[in-house]
Amino acid sequence: MKEYDRFNTYYGTIAWTNPNTIKDKSVTIHRASLRDLIEGVEEHLEKHKSRKAFMESCAVQHDLKDGISEWTDITEIVQKKLN
Repeated sequence: MKEYDRFNTYYGTIAWTNPNTIKDKSVTIHRASLRDLIEGVEEHLEKHKSRKAFMESCAVQHDLKDGISEWTDITEIVQKKLN
């Protein structure tokens, strides 16, 4: 994974099925570091534990400046840290 220091934003999506409507729901969080993202995902999984929430995906956005971004999927990295 490329490192761009302070120019990274980390995203994670936690999903669950609403038992009342049988519709999928999700929340996407963003954090400034990988460690903060992992902590945020853990908090949301615990918060929505009764709904059988799961981590759907994670990515890091690299800001290359001038309005250009590059994305890297980090779902597997975060999943390993959670286990």
